[in-house]
Amino acid sequence: MTTYTADQITRIGGQEWRRGDQHRIYINPDVWKALIGLNTTHYKTGNINSATLDGEPISHSRAYDIVSCIDSVYLDVATGELRIMIRRNRYSDQVPGWIRAAIADQVFGQE
Repeated sequence: MTTYTADQITRIGGQEWRRGDQHRIYINPDVWKALIGLNTTHYKTGNINSATLDGEPISHSRAYDIVSCIDSVYLDVATGELRIMIRRNRYSDQVPGWIRAAIADQVFGQE
């Protein structure tokens, strides 16, 4: 299992959060979406207007399913472990792996 430091995750766009003895660095959806190559534009209603994955057009429903299967992504600073909380759908077995690989690539590619 790969472990990270708070500084490594903050450098790629993570936001620090503390409450009591909990210390986490959250990676917001805009950051992890960019890391995996997902780009979406939205109507004023919030619905997806267009979507690409690694520059290739994808359906709105596929983009929605990719985004909606991830509840949160954060580093548990105490353990150095990256945690990805998921919601089950057709992409929930794939997307966490994409995120882990993209974060490792970004972190270790910068050092």
